[in-house]
Amino acid sequence: ALQAIYGDDAGDAPVRLEIASPSEWRFRLGADSILEVFVPRDYPSLQAPTPVLHAPRLGDRASALVDQLLELYEGAEVVFAWVELLRQELTAVEEAVAADAEAAAAAEVAEASADASAPGCCGSPGRCHSRRVRHVGSAPDDPRWRVCVTSGPPFHPPKSGPGETMQAHVASVTCIEQVSWVLSHLLSDRKIAAASHNMVAYSFVDASSGVRVFDNDDDGEGGSGAKLASTIDNKGARDVIVVVSRWFGGVHLGPARFKHIASVAGALLEEQGYCRGRTGGASRSNKKGA
Repeated sequence: ALQAIYGDDAGDAPVRLEIASPSEWRFRLGADSILEVFVPRDYPSLQAPTPVLHAPRLGDRASALVDQLLELYEGAEVVFAWVELLRQELTAVEEAVAADAEAAAAAEVAEASADASAPGCCGSPGRCHSRRVRHVGSAPDDPRWRVCVTSGPPFHPPKSGPGETMQAHVASVTCIEQVSWVLSHLLSDRKIAAASHNMVAYSFVDASSGVRVFDNDDDGEGGSGAKLASTIDNKGARDVIVVVSRWFGGVHLGPARFKHIASVAGALLEEQGYCRGRTGGASRSNKKGA
């Protein structure tokens, strides 16, 4: 399945897989980052693979990310989730660099302008939001993209705070416009919009090209989007978006939160009949988040 997603036949996917040997896999993430994965014979049931990350752009963050990758292992296939988490981190670094450059350029223009203080002028843009703003385009206003969204029951994780709740939502999608509609629909609910995190993953087959389109967004809960993407892949779900809303209850759950996030998502996918066995075929990643 990884060869189909990241191999030579994966179109314009931003990640490339090179299999050096049955026990050594190399994933090229962009121009200067490589994830080496050393796979033991008893993977995935008994022993986790060993990740070695070469990512100059991440600096000191790389070591912490390797620890985070190992936390995602729960006795099941995990390499797809690793790659997606790293892809997301590297994309965030690129976006931050671009935003800093844009802000610096705007500051220079504002400083050089003689009438920078005149009414209607604004200063350089600040970055005051801790989370990325989702842009859903015009799809939410178009009834053509409306689909049925199913929400699962609220789940209260054990050993969590009194207000800790997770809830999964799923819908069938076949295009990015439907993905946007689902997100807009869910976020129009004030309770869901007020959640600490609304984590997203989706996968569908593009009708025009016949290839698989997929992406995920952890909404500030690092690694959760990749975990949801892995859940979709492991369940063999197709043409689906899954969102998990989490209301933080004040008690840090540690790595157990990933298990709960995947559990509520997987349970609703199974209940709604999306699980059809492992996916395959030519694939690609949609670089832009939902």
